[in-house]
Formats: sequence, structure tokens, C-alpha cells
Amino acid sequence: MKGRLQLSRSESVDLSKYAHTLRGVHPRELDFSDEFYGTSDDSSSPLDFGHCSSNGFWSRTFDFVLRRRLIIACFVYVVMDILTTVYYKRLMDHTGNYVMVTMESLVVYFLILFSFIYVACRHFFPEYMSRPFDPHPLFLMGAFDIVATALSAVGSVNTSGILLVMLGQVAIPLTIIACKVILGRKYHKLHYLSSFFIIAFVCLKELTIPAVSERNDIYSNLLYIIACLPDSIASALRSGQYTSDSFHLVKYQFSAMALQFVLGLPVFAFIMSKRHTQPDLGIFGSIVHDIESGLACLFLGRNTIVDGCSETGFPRCDSCEGSLQIFLIYLLCNMIIRVAYIVIMMEGTVTLVFLLGTLKVPLCSIAFSLPAISGDSATDFEFIDVVCFVGIMVSLFLYGTGTKRLENETATRFSTPLLPDREDFSRVVSIQEPME
Repeated sequence: MKGRLQLSRSESVDLSKYAHTLRGVHPRELDFSDEFYGTSDDSSSPLDFGHCSSNGFWSRTFDFVLRRRLIIACFVYVVMDILTTVYYKRLMDHTGNYVMVTMESLVVYFLILFSFIYVACRHFFPEYMSRPFDPHPLFLMGAFDIVATALSAVGSVNTSGILLVMLGQVAIPLTIIACKVILGRKYHKLHYLSSFFIIAFVCLKELTIPAVSERNDIYSNLLYIIACLPDSIASALRSGQYTSDSFHLVKYQFSAMALQFVLGLPVFAFIMSKRHTQPDLGIFGSIVHDIESGLACLFLGRNTIVDGCSETGFPRCDSCEGSLQIFLIYLLCNMIIRVAYIVIMMEGTVTLVFLLGTLKVPLCSIAFSLPAISGDSATDFEFIDVVCFVGIMVSLFLYGTGTKRLENETATRFSTPLLPDREDFSRVVSIQEPME
């Protein structure tokens, strides 16, 4: 039909009403009112930029950013992904004895931030906030998410930065299984082949590591790998949320963070009861002591454990100097990457999203080998690191090839003549949210 976009067999949308929002916007966004996205170019009042050159400059800048928001978001996402990974590792190294206190502090900060955003949106965008949202699917996702967060935090303390990046790729085959079982997604045979190679090269790296070394503890490595399992399940459930018709961005972010706070209290307390620095104080007394020492370490840079400690075991000697600066930089990078992540999730394609993920492996590995970026968390490349690094990159290339072939096979069965350059979001592979 001329001037109409066929969304399904039962409904269609008049394109003329959304002429100002069609470019690069997911069909789900067509349901939003002009109050949220602004008026169209036709209805806007004419502006005379001749009276104010600064207004013209900012208007052209805003238009440039708006038209190229996806490209800008991709660039920002890649840069911030590297920085969040590096500063996450540095933060874990500086607060290694109190990682649960650090993680709960991060959750509290983002809960406060999203609470302010939620209240502001209710005031300025009441129509958008009145849209229904079902929070029940978030309970299961939040449970897996907080368990993965706790396990990965503990495992990352005695795992080098380069190995963190490599071990994190185990989430790819696990996410394939989770999406296939939970969401019924289809995958190409190259996906399974690349997953096998990823696991093989990760195992090869693990076999060359001593049980305990200065930078790596094999038990911490295994704990970090185990954390990939609940994280993959949470990623599959999260992907289903982003592609559902009832998805509400603001309510989702606020509800997910509130759940992480509520569920995180018992999970973090349980881990602290098993991983306390002062066992002679008893479970409760040791937890209180670690909370006080953890807050002093994070915000004041004060060392508490300086005697009877080691560089590799637990408890380690405190190294809290500079923790607050690292914490603030990590928060800034995390906030920026969340915005870029949302833009990519709402407008990006499957292939684009995957390519951004593959860039993390080489760039983060380079960043962790540069002391100027990674500080005292820097590590040197070994020959086995190069072998495993190249192997994982080839495996990721196979994975991307499988994704492209699967999309081409699907395109031969279903054609979209009005939007040939867009991809069906029902086939989106899951993306992990930035570390918290």
C-alpha cells in the first residue's frame, strides 16, 4: 500500500504521521507520541539563525549528532568498553579484600541515579511514563545477574586483565545455548564451531597457568568462568526484554537496578560471611568490620590490612591509595557507555553489534599491556597469550561469518522491500550490559 508500512499481518502504520522519525528508528518507536520526541520539521516554528550565530552553530551541531547518532554511539561504546574493563580491573585490584562492598556501592550509586531519572521523566514525560510495563520477568533475570556480578567480582581479583578479556569470551557459547533454550533462537553451524574453538583456546591458556602465580590464581580463573553461566542466562533474558513489545526503557533500568540492590544484600552478605578478613571476630562482627574497612578503603584510600598478609592469597595486603579516583572514573565511563548501549540496542543491527563486541578482545588486550592506561594492573603479553589471542580472534571471525550467513538465509525467505537495510530485531543476539 502506498504511504503505509506493513508491520504484521494484522496491523499497519501510516508513514505520513511519522515522517520525521522514520530515519534509523526501530518500528517500536513509532508508537511514541510527539510530546516525547518533539515536533516534526513541518510543524516547527521557523527560526531565524541570522540574529544569533551561536544558535546556528549549536543547531547544526545538534542536527549533525542526531543524524549520525548510531555511528557516534558505536565509537563511544568501543572506547568506553575498553575504559570500563580496564578501570573495573583496577578497582578490583585496589579494593580486593572488600569487593562486595565496592560492588554494593556501585549498585547504590546507580539506583540513586536512575531514581532521579525516573522521577524527572514522570514530571516531564507523563504520557510516556504512563505506558504499561511488566516487571515480573525481571525477577529471574535480576537473580542471575546479581549472582554473576558477585562471582565475577571475586574471581577478577586474582585474574590478570588480559586473561579477564579472554575468559569473558566463554560467555559467547554459553549465551548461544541460553538463547536457544530460553528464546528459541536459531544459529548457524559456524556459531557452534567458533564456540568450540573459543573454549579450546581458553582451556589451552588455563593449562599453561600455575595453580598460583603473582597475577593469576587458577581457582579465581575458574570462578570467573563459572560466573559466565548465570551471566549468559541473564543476557538471554535481557535480550528478550529489549525486543519485547512492552519494553519500557526508563522503568526497565530503574526496576533492574532496584532488584540488584534488594537481591544483592543477601548475596553479598553471604559471600562476605565466607570470605571475611577477621575470622576471630565472628561472622557478624567480621562482616561489620569488612564493611567499615571497605568504605574507608574505597572513599578514603585508607589501608587496614597491612600485616600478616600476602600479594596473592586472601586476605591480601591493602592497596587502597587512589581508589576513589579510579571509582569516579569508572562511574563516569559506565554512565557514558550505558547511554551508547541504549542507542545501539534501539537502532543497531545484529552484525554491527557483534563487530563492536569483537573489537573488545584486541583493544582491551593492548590497553592492559600499557601501564599508562592500566596502571599497576598492567601485564605483559606472553607467547601463549598471542597464540590464544589469535585463536580467539579467528573464532570470533567465524562467529561473525555464521551470523551473516544466517541473516542471508533468512533474507531469502522473508523480504522487506520498504526497509532493505534494516535487520529484524527478533533475531538480535544478546549483548551484555556494562559491568557494574
